[in-house]
Amino acid sequence: MLIAILFLVGCAQEKEESKIHVVLEDGPFLECSSPVVSIRPGEDASFLFRVKNEGKIATVSYPDHSLSLMEDGSYRLDLHHVLYPEKVALEVVAEGVSYFANGGELLPNAVTTFGVPEAHLRMNTADGGKLFHRDGYALLGWGESPTSTSFIPCGSRVEKDVDSLYAIWEKESPLSDFRFHLGDGYAILAEYLGDEARVVIPEEVEGKPLIRVESGAFTNKSLSSLLIPSSVRTLQSGAFSHCHNLEQVHLHDANLREFAGESFLDCPNVKTLTITAEEAPRYSGTYFDAFQDKLDYLRSIKDEEKIVLFSGSSTRYGFQSPLFEKAFDCKVSNMGVYAYLSAEVQLEAMRPFLKAGDIFIDAPELERSDYQFFANPEIEDKTFAMFESDFASFQNVDLTHYTEYWDALSSFFSTRDSMSKKSYGVEAKWFDDDENRYDYPTYNIQGDMTIARPNHPKDEWISQPLVLYDTSTVSDEEIECFNRIYESLKADGIDFFFDYAPKNRNCLTPESTPEKVHALGEKLNNKIKAPILSSLDEALKSGVYFWKIDNHLSDEGAKLRSEETIRDLKSYYGN
Repeated sequence: MLIAILFLVGCAQEKEESKIHVVLEDGPFLECSSPVVSIRPGEDASFLFRVKNEGKIATVSYPDHSLSLMEDGSYRLDLHHVLYPEKVALEVVAEGVSYFANGGELLPNAVTTFGVPEAHLRMNTADGGKLFHRDGYALLGWGESPTSTSFIPCGSRVEKDVDSLYAIWEKESPLSDFRFHLGDGYAILAEYLGDEARVVIPEEVEGKPLIRVESGAFTNKSLSSLLIPSSVRTLQSGAFSHCHNLEQVHLHDANLREFAGESFLDCPNVKTLTITAEEAPRYSGTYFDAFQDKLDYLRSIKDEEKIVLFSGSSTRYGFQSPLFEKAFDCKVSNMGVYAYLSAEVQLEAMRPFLKAGDIFIDAPELERSDYQFFANPEIEDKTFAMFESDFASFQNVDLTHYTEYWDALSSFFSTRDSMSKKSYGVEAKWFDDDENRYDYPTYNIQGDMTIARPNHPKDEWISQPLVLYDTSTVSDEEIECFNRIYESLKADGIDFFFDYAPKNRNCLTPESTPEKVHALGEKLNNKIKAPILSSLDEALKSGVYFWKIDNHLSDEGAKLRSEETIRDLKSYYGN
């Protein structure tokens, strides 16, 4: 038995010794969790890794290889038929954007040269906290010159032609302005003693990270602007209660998780929220992520004559923008994304890129009339998913119009923690609504869905829950909210039109009799102040013109609707 055991041990050792080690050489642009693999001679060696700083892989030292870009933005390198121990080197080149400390210090092993990404119309900036540090100062973001008075939060987008970005710093408030509790390796902010209008909370106290702001620390203080450092994890209930002058809050997404509306109890004048992104994105390539790409295109044509199509996915699937461009010789932006979140938040993000003379067509989805008619002030966690790839665009949203945003942000951060990390390089245009990958873009530059969508075989109900169409579907209060937005855009010289969202006529409830549907149309026609295109009857189309669900038009349905809208616009403007 002893001889048998020794024989087996010897075989195991011989088997192990027959393996060879293959090493992926480390470099400043590479991030690989398993850079060493053990294989038998003649087998393939595989590595999964990420390329930092938008670098481009120029060469691989092992000639017989294949390199694949994965859906999450990482790479897979396969070395074929490896016979001997190898150390494989990758040459990575990044040329395009240089980041400068501008008074700060470069952190160890940080690389400050970034390549220009192929993805998106604009590019995401670097996480400055991983590049630079400056004692006693908070990093606000990036400026295009060392003396910039404005800044782009870290992680948010800039134009691709920018070749230099400078760290913009602000001095932290003096430690003497606070009372702290010091623990074993951490600090807690117990009370703010100062009376400054702008407060920059220090990140460290005696070398210990500040992790919490206690209840009542800023109660009744007169500050108007607040910066919460990256180290803070918790804002206790009432931490900033009754700060009636507070208008601007700047925070980070890295550690802050325990906070809610009660943390800012009775702070009614918070208007602007700035979020610095230190976390990798999670919603890249999803339904929600399309909003920022569409917003970037709208930004790119802001000075041109244009038609803007707006609503939820019924608009996203509902138009063929090139038909409008041909008919009116102007640009078209299809901003339809998601109807079940605040339409007003989305519109506020768009407003800086609308100008006098633009045509704005809004086709609210009636089954969610509270959000679609700008009547529901609640912000939900998925709202932040629409802004994740460019948090800077959320600064255009005036929070005094809304409620529940602190709870929504807290929920958003917590939800993201359970999701897989992705890359900003993952583009929504390569995926459908269920995150299935396509070999061609699923929406065009204007924002229309381009997935091949054949007609439904029958004029029948398809899949969505049945909806009620009668005079109760849209309340008078909701119509008043819609008219408020119409008057606001009209005052800016924008031609605002109301249109009816397409709906499968077979998905109405039995209570939605022709008489009640007609009464709903009459109510909207009589009470909406905006010029109205089409009619409710025309919007209720045969089920054959829909694809998969009862408000996503097929290709033929989108063409038909586009032709109808073009007809109505030409009629309004006298052809």
